[in-house]
Amino acid sequence: MAPQYAKAYHLRGLAHEKAGDCARALQDFDQAVDLDPEYGAAYYSRANLRTKMGQTDLATEDIEMVTHLTELEIERFSNDNNVWRSQQLRLEALDPDLVMER
Repeated sequence: MAPQYAKAYHLRGLAHEKAGDCARALQDFDQAVDLDPEYGAAYYSRANLRTKMGQTDLATEDIEMVTHLTELEIERFSNDNNVWRSQQLRLEALDPDLVMER
C-alpha cells in the first residue's frame, strides 16, 4: 500500500472495524489523518470508532475537527462561487448575448 495514500488507510480501517479489529482500525485511521490532516472522512470514522470504544473525549475532538473542516469547505465553496459569479457578471456587462439564460 502506498503510504502517502490516506484514503487507502481509511478504507482499510473501515474493513478492520467491520471485522471487529478495533485496534488495527484505529491505527489505520490515525495513519490516514497523519497523511492528510484535512481528510474529514478519516476523522469522522475515527470519532465513531472512539465512541464505540468509550473514548468520548477523543471522539469529541475528532468531531470538532470534522466540523472545522466542513466549515472550511463551505467557505471554499462560497469563495469559488463568488469568483464564478463575478466572472459571470463581467461577461454579462461585455456582451449579454454570450451568457446562457438562467
